[in-house]
Amino acid sequence: MRLGGSAREMARMITPQEMMFGGARNGVNMDPMTYLLGALQLRFADLEEESRLSSMTEMLAFTRRTGESINALLARHEIVRQRASVEGQFVMSIEGCALQILRACSIQPQHLFTLLQPFRGQMPQNDDQFHELCTQLRCVGHISEGTVGNIASTLQGPLRQARPGAHFTSDLTSYFGGQGTMPEAQQPEQWSALQSQPFAAEGADPFATWGARGSQLAESGLSMTADPESPRQTTLTVEPTQTHLRTTVRHSYQTLASHR
Repeated sequence: MRLGGSAREMARMITPQEMMFGGARNGVNMDPMTYLLGALQLRFADLEEESRLSSMTEMLAFTRRTGESINALLARHEIVRQRASVEGQFVMSIEGCALQILRACSIQPQHLFTLLQPFRGQMPQNDDQFHELCTQLRCVGHISEGTVGNIASTLQGPLRQARPGAHFTSDLTSYFGGQGTMPEAQQPEQWSALQSQPFAAEGADPFATWGARGSQLAESGLSMTADPESPRQTTLTVEPTQTHLRTTVRHSYQTLASHR
């Protein structure tokens, strides 16, 4: 934290004990950072009366700034209104807030018929109606400001495709007959040819069938074949090109033999 001027000189007055363990204020123990910030607030922060009057005057003097968009205007009005309500204990009626917004947006008389039509020509009476009015103002503001993607540009401007990665998912087929990705339900089933093996009968050797048929390992060049007359004797064939797998195959065979 960077301090300057008198605040920096005051911060240097903290003792090493207070810097390591903090201190107590009004009978409450505080950590070092909270203790320091509390001391700076008592000496340099605005007084409670000054903060309250400042929040009230900001709400009363609210107006639109030069070059401010409709989105920034509505967001700033919500912040100023919330600050005046919490810090200044100043609550303006819904009609007053709606009138303030309309004046800040410089709404012309001919536009009031459209904006106030959902409310029967009256100002909003509750929060829901006020939010609906703000939504209509955003729509009108986007059209007048030429915001990208507004309703007017969609109806009159050239049609543009979405850039790659603009959406999390893409349509499977095109609206105008384009080729899209085949739905998953119509794709050929890759596992339809697989069949489950039946369970071995009780008391039968589970490796008898496997030893009689032989098995082909996943790696090419490795095969294991068992003698039908003596299933316990298994022949392991390894091509010279797979010498690096001999140890692993031998260990697997010993493990199988031990289990049998």
